[in-house]
Amino acid sequence: MSNYTKNISFSSYLLFIGAVILITLGIIGAIWGKTSSVEALEAQKTTSKTLNTTPTLTADKEEPSVNEPPKDLNNPDQLIEHYRSQLEQNPQNPDTPAYLSAIGNLYKIKKMDCANAIPYYERVIIDYPNWEGIKSIYPELASCYEEVNDYKGKIWIHEEMMKRFPEDSQEYLFAKTALGL
Repeated sequence: MSNYTKNISFSSYLLFIGAVILITLGIIGAIWGKTSSVEALEAQKTTSKTLNTTPTLTADKEEPSVNEPPKDLNNPDQLIEHYRSQLEQNPQNPDTPAYLSAIGNLYKIKKMDCANAIPYYERVIIDYPNWEGIKSIYPELASCYEEVNDYKGKIWIHEEMMKRFPEDSQEYLFAKTALGL
């Protein structure tokens, strides 16, 4: 294989990984945006109600709502706990695959812990194969398998990609190349 072909393959791979990262960040942003808009609507409903003018004693410190995202968005542990609580409260929520993906991404990207990210990515692929963001999960899971030296998992995910996507798709070609076919 010539250097020119290797450079093109490497460049294509980098573009694909960049696209996956952008999609992942978009999904996380959409989840946060959706949460914020729901909270804004709830706040609007609360302020439109008649206020009780009778004074009452309140604690100086309010307990944060379980539905409210953590204040420190740079703390992956708080975000993971928030998404887990969302999953526990409503397992049938249509955003469940996005929450699972977000938890996997937080483990992988923020905590650099692929071993803990893998179960969340696997659950999305197995339980939500038709989710709109599924394409971004396959390469994330493949790189986690690679990082933890799970070669059976890596082969499995690439074979799944080849079953799931058309032969002329980037995903199929990426999987085929990764398997050396």
